Amino acid sequence: MSTPPNYLETYIKELKQVFYLTSSIQKSVMHRSIDLKPILNTVLKECITITNATSGSIMFKHLQSDRLFFYAEQGIDQAIIDSTRIHIGDGIAGTVIEEGVPKIINDIMLDPKYISINSKVHSEMGVPITVRGNVLGVIILDHTDTNAFTEKHLELIQMICSHTGFIISHYIETLLAEKNSRLLENMINSTAITSAEDIFRILTKELNAHSACIINMEGEVFFQEGQMIEEIQINPTLFTDVQIQILKTENDQKIPYTRIIIPNTQNNLTFIADKIYYFAENAQTDIDFADKILEFSVAKNAIFHQDETLSQWAERRMSAPLGEVYELAISSVEKEIIAAALKKNKDNRLKTALFLGINRNTLRHKMEIYGLEK
Repeated sequence: MSTPPNYLETYIKELKQVFYLTSSIQKSVMHRSIDLKPILNTVLKECITITNATSGSIMFKHLQSDRLFFYAEQGIDQAIIDSTRIHIGDGIAGTVIEEGVPKIINDIMLDPKYISINSKVHSEMGVPITVRGNVLGVIILDHTDTNAFTEKHLELIQMICSHTGFIISHYIETLLAEKNSRLLENMINSTAITSAEDIFRILTKELNAHSACIINMEGEVFFQEGQMIEEIQINPTLFTDVQIQILKTENDQKIPYTRIIIPNTQNNLTFIADKIYYFAENAQTDIDFADKILEFSVAKNAIFHQDETLSQWAERRMSAPLGEVYELAISSVEKEIIAAALKKNKDNRLKTALFLGINRNTLRHKMEIYGLEK
């Protein structure tokens, strides 16, 4: 049985659409920095045109929260987008991402996995987007008719998804390269880093955070920009472990805020930033960047309040509770002296005690009080 000529003509026309789309995208990403949003909007629009779909979306998984979020959409009411909460493994989109296998559902009423978010939809197709061997997202195409999608459609969209993975990979690599370039620039121009305020200014600018602050073990906030999404809970790990936390407060965002915590253990200070991350790699890139800046700044002895006079230091602490100012002053100075003496004597407690003129038991007790035990 021969293939109808009009079928071949249509297929060749669709192949040309895919070719022109992928070629134009490749040219754009190789010659300039990527603005991902408009590119993926164009990808989705062409997918809808090629398959004659009535609506569609591109969704990505948020690795830390196990949620899917809409990155691009066409023909879908905003109310549906705002009310939809899909996790990995849920529905067609969640299943495609979890299994990494494309699906065509030509009668959604016959598929128990289908989650109805639009009663007008009767056919759906989902194709995974793979980046560096990991399934990060899915292109979902909908139609109001049953039996709307074919294996030919699936093949065409798979071609497009392959190039979409390339786009996203290049986007992530570009962000990393830009961060590394700015890191090098900041280190070369290190004369500009002379205080904690300079460090905070650089970090906040480069991370483009919603809000950020630097805090010490007493809970004092040295610098802050914007309102932190959730209250900061003071605990020992806040000053010892790099962390990525997913904040529960969503503030009507499609996905929750991510909090990155980067401690500087030498000074018992921590940099904290709240920001929405669309791809998990971006959070790690920001952490690596901030960690290098903090490490480099400490090496230059750009410590907090290094230019502050004793009288200014005392004035800042006049808000302390009645009867605690003297003890606060003594403990702050004593802690720094013991820490410096331990460093000078390479953590040898006997030598440190002799150097300070105190006995070893007193030194051990003080180290326990100030959290200097290793």
